[in-house]
Amino acid sequence: MKRFGYLSKVTSLHFLTDVGMPVLKPDRVIRRIFYRLGLLEDADDSERTLMKTVAEGNVFAQATGHPIRYVDLVFVAYGQMKSETSLAQAICLEQRPLCAICAVTEHCQYFHQRAS
Repeated sequence: MKRFGYLSKVTSLHFLTDVGMPVLKPDRVIRRIFYRLGLLEDADDSERTLMKTVAEGNVFAQATGHPIRYVDLVFVAYGQMKSETSLAQAICLEQRPLCAICAVTEHCQYFHQRAS
């Protein structure tokens, strides 16, 4: 990230992923989902949050045995609308998420806060 200081922190991590480095792209969609699942303390774009997002993505990759790129694609598809990689209708949206059809509501602090 320091070498690409002229790029934003997130863009530099996108670049590293695109050139084949095993790094999760910690964009706002993935940060939002990880925050809602309690894996992050905040969903901001601070360097600490970005690095924690990458670390949590690596945990998913190791646990599933799938490349980090696949982990990235799954989470982006789960939370982003109108994209070639997204589901027909994404679930964990920023506004009006589809909690009724989400498979991980038991782990989601956003869902539990809304329910109370």
